[in-house]
Amino acid sequence: MKRFLRFYGAPMVIVVLGLVVAFLFMAPAPPKRVTIAGGASGGAYAATAENYARALRDEGVAVDVQTTNGSVDNLNRVKSRQADIAIVQTGLAADVGSNGAQSLGAVFYEPLWVFARAGRTAEQLQDLAGLRVAIGPEGSGVRVLASLLLSEVGVTEDRYTAVPLAGQAAAEALQRGEIDAAMVVSGPTTAWIAALIADRNVQLMSMREAHALARRHPYLDEVPLYRGVIDLAAI
Repeated sequence: MKRFLRFYGAPMVIVVLGLVVAFLFMAPAPPKRVTIAGGASGGAYAATAENYARALRDEGVAVDVQTTNGSVDNLNRVKSRQADIAIVQTGLAADVGSNGAQSLGAVFYEPLWVFARAGRTAEQLQDLAGLRVAIGPEGSGVRVLASLLLSEVGVTEDRYTAVPLAGQAAAEALQRGEIDAAMVVSGPTTAWIAALIADRNVQLMSMREAHALARRHPYLDEVPLYRGVIDLAAI
């Protein structure tokens, strides 16, 4: 035994130490299956999730994309381990808590648009008091953001009628006159955003509070939109 330990003891210790170091410090192998919490069908989050899913499948990873109610629902699914990855609105974790979920980075700018029926005063968020305003359904990030910003300017929930519509459904309701205003989140290339801008019965609010809100909330950015950038014919 002494002869065995003399010749093989040191190499065995080195091997054991190497295994311990590898176990403690080496990154685990990538998973072979992941679940992504996307968003509502036809929305920007769902499309982004599908783009990532295709890229992962090309690398041999099986991907399941979940249809959800939006950012809050997505974050809750990650926190409860119903999903591995989620597309979530920036700043949401600061408002509702992350519970161990970690951000991998920002993906794209997501503008908050405020549209109102033409003929109404719509120069600041306070002008939405007393109106029927689409702020998104429960479980959506836009509802959390819209409620926060409205409350900050003194337009509390009892001072307007919250309508649980988002995206294209909110846009169409506004065009039909079923609501007075809509706070929606979507990219500038979305077809229904362009349709609202081109609609003479609808106006886009240029928020006076934008600069102050961006200073108060680091996850918000003030982004200028110059006339004609989206549709010169709509000027």
